[in-house]
Amino acid sequence: MRSDSVSDSELDALLRDPGGTGVGMMVVLLAGKIIAASVYGVSPRDPLALTLAMAVFTSVALIASAVPAWRTSWVDPAVAPRNSE
Repeated sequence: MRSDSVSDSELDALLRDPGGTGVGMMVVLLAGKIIAASVYGVSPRDPLALTLAMAVFTSVALIASAVPAWRTSWVDPAVAPRNSE
C-alpha cells in the first residue's frame, strides 16, 4: 500500500512535467536572442544544452514529488483526517 501511494505520486509528476517542460522550451526558443546575450558560448538552440536542461528539470520534479509522497506514505490513513487541523 505504501509503495502504491508513492508510485501514484511519481506517475502524477511524470504526467505533469512534460507540459511544463514543453512550455519552457517554447519560451526558450522564442526568447533566443535574450538568452544568447546572457549565456556565453552556448547557442539558444543547442540540442545538448536543451536536453540536459530538460533532464535536470525532470529530475528536480521527480525529487520534489517523491519527498512529500514518501512522508505521506508513513501516515496511517485512519488517523490522518483527525490530525489535519
